[in-house]
Parts: sequence; C-alpha cells; structure tokens
Amino acid sequence: MTCRETPPPSQARQQPAVEEGWSALALARLTRPQVSALLGREGYRLTFRLAACRRRWGWLPAQYHYTDAAGTEVIWLAGPDPELREADPQAPAHRSRFWVYASRRAPERAEQIRARLRQVWGLDWYPLPEPPAPPLRPTS
Repeated sequence: MTCRETPPPSQARQQPAVEEGWSALALARLTRPQVSALLGREGYRLTFRLAACRRRWGWLPAQYHYTDAAGTEVIWLAGPDPELREADPQAPAHRSRFWVYASRRAPERAEQIRARLRQVWGLDWYPLPEPPAPPLRPTS
C-alpha cells in the first residue's frame, strides 16, 4: 500500500503565517471521533487528512490537520510517531502525537487549545525548535 493524501478542497486556502509551534505525546489511546469532537467544540474543523501508509521501516499512522478561523493549526498523528523514535531512541513511549501552531492573527488561541488538550488528556507541551535559517547566498 502506498501513501495517498486526501485531495485539498476545491477552494485554495492560504496557509496561515505561523510563529510558534509546540508538540505533545499522548499516552492514552485516542480515536478520531474523540479528537474531532473535542476540537470541533473548540472551533476547529478538519482541513486535511493523510491516510496511514506503509513506509520502508513500517507504518506511518494517519494524520489529521485541524484549523480554526484565526489560522491556529492542530495536527494529530493517530498513532506512535516512528520518526520521533528513529531520531531519538530515548523518546518516551506514546500512543499518538499532537502539534499546535499559533497563527500571528490570534496567538492566544494556541495557548487556549493547548490548555484544553492538557486538561482533557493530560498532555505536556514542549516548544518546537525554530527552523534553521536559510543559507546566505553570495551577492554578485
């Protein structure tokens, strides 16, 4: 089986300008209806989904991307993150993984959803490292 992504909606949506991101590992087994219901009550809607797929080293779990009206994004990986374990063999065991990215228009929404997910599922959030700066190019 190969990876197939759900086609994007017919209307092209502009990606929000993202400032900060956080990640959390979930120890509880969560289901898509649980996650979608909670995020839906908080004003998030499913905007993109990538089905689980087989990779050379095993299965990559399905991932779901949710966005609110302000552009805050929540990504849920519906299973253990094999790339995390590959990058860091000491990474804790987990059942799924979340990422939250704040939009510049309403950065407080990221804190609100992180607090709600912490309250409901006991998630501990960690800031993501800043992406590396692009290399400088010589000028003529």
